[in-house]
Amino acid sequence: MPRLLRCASCPARRQENRESPAQPLLCDAAPFYYAGVTRQLQKLHEAIAPYLCLDNLRRLAASGKSLQAALRSADPVPDEVQALVSLLATLLTPGPTEAITTPADLAALLIAKIGHLDHEEFWVVCLDTRLRLQSIVPLYRGTATASVLRVSEVFRPAIALNSTAIMVAHNHPGGSTSPSSEDIQATVSLREAGRCLDIELLDHLIIAQGRWLSMREQRQGW
Repeated sequence: MPRLLRCASCPARRQENRESPAQPLLCDAAPFYYAGVTRQLQKLHEAIAPYLCLDNLRRLAASGKSLQAALRSADPVPDEVQALVSLLATLLTPGPTEAITTPADLAALLIAKIGHLDHEEFWVVCLDTRLRLQSIVPLYRGTATASVLRVSEVFRPAIALNSTAIMVAHNHPGGSTSPSSEDIQATVSLREAGRCLDIELLDHLIIAQGRWLSMREQRQGW
């Protein structure tokens, strides 16, 4: 039987590696309230860890794959943990006709899909006349600057679905949401192409771990 790969949350891994104890999430000067919340979260993690690999859960949520794969097959999984994973999978999966009315609506979906990746990806979101979600398409893996972006590829899904608008997004694995000059140039190019195709580029979002930025709201490229 292959040896289980253990994430940092697993009690068994801490038992195997006593010489490298986990570092506290908060410094000693943090308010007592946050220290209490941290202790509660630590207890929750320790209770779930024997049945659910939290590292795998985050990775699967970011990739859009089934969260059931994060469950550990080596131990009987309580019904409560199974129900929790099923609920998380439902909440993280966007509905086929979900309306995107603000940049935050799209950011909430994409943070779960690409916010934790260790490489950059560029995604296209297709919307209909009522700004209902038609499709979320991963288009590029790696840095997608204006020099490598092909307008025909970016707008092809929207043309196929007869979309009236798109949003685009890419992640910054380093954690910063500040747009680069290449990000701004790519946004300008896509906006101009969208005008010619009568498919409006509504926004370009930069996604990081738990953070995001709307280039339209920041007037970056608009």
